Amino acid sequence: RSEGPRYSAEKAVCIVPITEVQKSLRRKHLGASDAAAVLGLSPWKTPYEVWLEKTTDMDDLEPTAAMEWGNKLEGAIIDATAERIGVKVRKNQRRVARNGILAANCDALTIEGDLPVEVKASSKPEEWGLESGGLDSVPLQYAVQLLQQCICTDAGRGYLGVFLMGFRPELRVYEL
Repeated sequence: RSEGPRYSAEKAVCIVPITEVQKSLRRKHLGASDAAAVLGLSPWKTPYEVWLEKTTDMDDLEPTAAMEWGNKLEGAIIDATAERIGVKVRKNQRRVARNGILAANCDALTIEGDLPVEVKASSKPEEWGLESGGLDSVPLQYAVQLLQQCICTDAGRGYLGVFLMGFRPELRVYEL
């Protein structure tokens, strides 16, 4: 069995092999990446699938090329986003909300202020609006994910950096 990340071939969901302790922690909380699915807003996962992940021992799934590239580019997108907004960050940070129910595995948190920094790689620039457009400029499932990260970090705002791939590659950073 491979030690690297595994992915769904049908869904844009990264499933990274984790320890039994990490699995137990994830089952205890509703994660930020689960939030859109639970609300029925995810194009990749249903509320039922989240329930299955929380209550059963699901097998890892196969990656698509897009998912593999997104995973490989994540560190560089975090670095570029942090540079754009002029902050230093700590990568891969887990936080649990005060209510003990919600949790977030943040791509990064700013060192000053503990603001969440979530990043994405996308080949669909038409799904992303102007950086100045706020919540209305980002796909709803990602806005929900970042807002839950804000709840879990007690932050009044956060950043969503997206690397738009294609003929004219571009980094956009949204402050929500």
